[in-house]
Amino acid sequence: IMIESTSMTNFINWMKMIK
Repeated sequence: IMIESTSMTNFINWMKMIK
């Protein structure tokens, strides 16, 4: 679960970065 949570956070962070 921790890994998934980190992955999701990383994805959101990436989206904000490209945005």
